[in-house]
Amino acid sequence: MDDRSAAKARNGLRRWWVWLLSGALIGLGVLVGLLFGLSPVDQAQPSPTNQPTAVALAASPSPKPSATATIVLFPSTTPMATLATQARTALPINQFGPLATLDPELIKPEPTKPAAVPLAVATRDMFANASPLPTVTAIPEPALERHIYLINRDTAGSQVYLNRADPNQLVPIAAIDANSEGLVAILPAQQTLLIPRNRQLIAIDLLSKREHWRSSLAPTLGGMLALDQAKTGIYVLEQGEQHNLWHLSYLALADGRELAPSNDFQFVPDSAPVVTATGQIWFVQQRELYRLDPATNIQTRFGMSYNNQLMGNGQQTELAIFRASNELGLINWATGAERSVRLKQPIKGVIFNSSLALDQTMLLVGSDPNEQAVDIDQQRNYYSVYRLTDGELQTQRFQNSSTLFYPASIADQWLEAPTSVELLFYHSLVYRWNSSTATTESFVAPIEAHTQQIYWLGEVVGSAVAPLGPEFHAIVDPTPTPH
Repeated sequence: MDDRSAAKARNGLRRWWVWLLSGALIGLGVLVGLLFGLSPVDQAQPSPTNQPTAVALAASPSPKPSATATIVLFPSTTPMATLATQARTALPINQFGPLATLDPELIKPEPTKPAAVPLAVATRDMFANASPLPTVTAIPEPALERHIYLINRDTAGSQVYLNRADPNQLVPIAAIDANSEGLVAILPAQQTLLIPRNRQLIAIDLLSKREHWRSSLAPTLGGMLALDQAKTGIYVLEQGEQHNLWHLSYLALADGRELAPSNDFQFVPDSAPVVTATGQIWFVQQRELYRLDPATNIQTRFGMSYNNQLMGNGQQTELAIFRASNELGLINWATGAERSVRLKQPIKGVIFNSSLALDQTMLLVGSDPNEQAVDIDQQRNYYSVYRLTDGELQTQRFQNSSTLFYPASIADQWLEAPTSVELLFYHSLVYRWNSSTATTESFVAPIEAHTQQIYWLGEVVGSAVAPLGPEFHAIVDPTPTPH
């Protein structure tokens, strides 16, 4: 064999080894790919209806979810699982009831809760038809008690009583002096009842029904009380037997002692005056409004009045007076500032009665369009309710009888009592008129309505005032002469 034949043989042998080595390397690479390319899902037995695909064989490794992964509401050493893991490990719906979808980023620790509570999280679409979680409601507060009270003459016509008006019955609380209804005060917050008896003002504890104190009253034709701003004292304004003489005293609510020297004043009001929570006296005299400061005995004028009626109870922030037939002036008695409300529909006829709602959002006006009419069929009175927020007429009704209205504890409701002349035609003493719904409810039906006369009617929020002892039901002596 020559040199060229030997070189060719050596070259063929070298190529064979190269091919053999390359094949071995290729085989080794395929084996390594098969060993390390399998995932946990690929190692499982394939379902007959779900054969592994090339994509599944090429999937990257993924950790197997833990069977105990939960969400905690408070920070802890337990790692928070991902949403995907939680969705796969949530318990069945029927074990939890309706579940809420929670965002882990929005979960904040609540220091008032005692311990972390595991809570599974589900995706929103899984529970699209689930009923909502029950809401936690606070324990309802007890309803505010509202009771109606009235002062009227008894069926014999000889004695005036303070009564509680329960459905279909009157519950007598105490016999009081006649013509002194303005000196009666029911103060639930102070647990005190003030009544005039035998020309004495008596303070009674509503819880024990025991008498706190007594203070002498002057021979009087009437008067009124006003609770002071601190709710610890009471102003007592009495009208003397002389028409133009008035007596003002300031007493401690706890023991009846004088908090300031009493004063006498002389003025002739056109209608009942009003004492405010600061002890100032407001009144209308000869169609002009005045404020009397007892500390200085100075009277200040506040303009003319369209009629002689002054509205307000001294506890409300404003007093009201007609400046014109369709204009109401509301005066802040503490500052003297006045705002005007124009009634958008005129009042029919002559005003004979007007009253403010306790929250001063509504005005009720009684008017007579035929004041001079003799025929009873033409004596038709109008009762109109206006909203003082905008002056609009809320409702209006008319009837052939004279009725007195008093504000109830709810703004759009009014307590209604017929006058003594009209009692013959009524079967009940008290009615509740809802001016928003235009409905009337009959409330009390005493035995002999025609012999009774109502002097005052009102609704008080608080526990019912129970009848006092027998000594407070005895006829007062002497009974002032009615006027």
